Amino acid sequence: MKIKWKIISISTLLLHLHAAAAPHQEKEQRKDAFSSAAQKSDSLISAKAELINGRWFINGKYRPALKTSMTKTNFLEIMNVSNKESLFMVIPKLEYNIIAKNKILLNEKIALSEGTSGKSIVWVEPKSSITISFINDLANTPLQAIVSITRNNKDVIAIFGPDQGKGFTLPGKTSNDQVSVPDDSDLNIKKLNIPQSVGNSVTINPKEKNYLLVGQVKYKILSLPKYQHLEFSEPVYIEKRKDILGGYGYWTKETILYPGESLSFITSAKNNLRKRDD
Repeated sequence: MKIKWKIISISTLLLHLHAAAAPHQEKEQRKDAFSSAAQKSDSLISAKAELINGRWFINGKYRPALKTSMTKTNFLEIMNVSNKESLFMVIPKLEYNIIAKNKILLNEKIALSEGTSGKSIVWVEPKSSITISFINDLANTPLQAIVSITRNNKDVIAIFGPDQGKGFTLPGKTSNDQVSVPDDSDLNIKKLNIPQSVGNSVTINPKEKNYLLVGQVKYKILSLPKYQHLEFSEPVYIEKRKDILGGYGYWTKETILYPGESLSFITSAKNNLRKRDD
């Protein structure tokens, strides 16, 4: 699947934000979204993305406002719950780190600066998630946007910012706090060691529906002219699937292969693969 990317300009983004914030009705909807934004804990903000009638909805709402903290590091998990559609997105003008994919820590976090974040496309494929960390305060980053990218269109799909509460207060932490490793137990994020493959790689016949996998082996699933839905009993390690952010160096237990796409992965232990063609 080839996509011709367009770079997000700051002026275009501001127009999107202004259009979203102007009407009184939109303000009321945003207020409601602030109060009902789904959060798994005080530390982790949850955003479930689903493509409905050509538009990305977050937590069942179109362009909701997600409440963040202005006194501590925020952790946001963006999950693509769609069956086949990939989410390509940017978060312009925000310094943030990609720390995990599919609830498993990356071996090395991906740090994005305020200047590069608007040009750095992040891929969230179907049935997967990414977790990012960032500082959000009223002084420097009062209102931010998640922007989806398609072949010919870009759209603000969610807005997030700190809840002002009863008044303005300075954040209690600085951006340097973003480099710290999050509390795995609090965020429900695992840390796994990258497996090393032993021996020759093994090619799996794409017609196989169930396959017993051996540990520390590199496998390859050949492409088919249709979608392939893969489910593993234990996470497998993907060295590289795409060149963009979110497309390499991660673990998964479930993924969708597009027509004509093959996949290589490494197992860490015995594993069972179940495959169906969608």
